[in-house]
Amino acid sequence: MTQPLAQCAAVSRRFGHFVAVDGVNLELGRGEVVGLLGANGAGKTTLIRMLLGLLATSSGEVLLFGEPPSRQTRQRIGYVPQSLGLYDDLTPAENLAFSAAVFGARPAAGAGPRARAKAATGPPASAGRTGVLAPNAREADGRKQ
Repeated sequence: MTQPLAQCAAVSRRFGHFVAVDGVNLELGRGEVVGLLGANGAGKTTLIRMLLGLLATSSGEVLLFGEPPSRQTRQRIGYVPQSLGLYDDLTPAENLAFSAAVFGARPAAGAGPRARAKAATGPPASAGRTGVLAPNAREADGRKQ
């Protein structure tokens, strides 16, 4: 049998006295598709964030591709949360730059110094805010887009 792509062993997560995830065991192999079902607050997003290494476990072990989650392992997977995790007060370019920084993206090979700097810092604060990020998205000054 091949090594699981993602694995949780007795994973739990507590926020103070509240237990969000309690002793989950999960093993995902190549080609498998899994859905997490449950009511709001059941721990689905918390479990996914622990699998990605974006949130520490309170107990148990999580492995991605046979090792603890890291930027390197996250670069091998795709994750699109339901809400997309966009911030209403950032421009689309700023949201992309933030997401790229979180997941360790690098500018394309051969990109010049200006492109690398822009990818690292995003547009200047004075850049116009364009695009719609989410329903009811608002600009920093409170106007609807």
